[in-house]
Amino acid sequence: MTNRLEQSDHRLAAQGSGSIVNVTSMSSRKGYAGRSDFAVGKAGAHLLSHCLADELGPSGIRVNCVAPGWIASEVLDEWMRTRAAAEGVPFEEIRDRDVRAMALRRIATEEEVSRAIIFLASDQARAITGATIDVNSGRLFT
Repeated sequence: MTNRLEQSDHRLAAQGSGSIVNVTSMSSRKGYAGRSDFAVGKAGAHLLSHCLADELGPSGIRVNCVAPGWIASEVLDEWMRTRAAAEGVPFEEIRDRDVRAMALRRIATEEEVSRAIIFLASDQARAITGATIDVNSGRLFT
């Protein structure tokens, strides 16, 4: 019995082309205390993508990753509020400190992450495989 990934690989191989884009994370390259389970899972997806790029490349199938960092969201704001409360400082202080640690001094949006995925899936990236695009506003350089 084949799994869904194998079935889709066979369909892509039969047409002689295709693109798989896995979403990993900045955490696939840098661990953080209390997030080991998440980091290990994302690192596994990252390495799997490299292996599949090599394995499926001869069939014309490209495999790449998009590795977001922090994404502007209520979830991120709530995490920053929790940190602010733990440190006894205002939310804005935590947010400003975190944003100053990013080269672009801003937090990426969901749309910006989506654009990277769309690019890698498109024919504009037909010579790219085994690559990772970081969408983290310069929080981590790799």
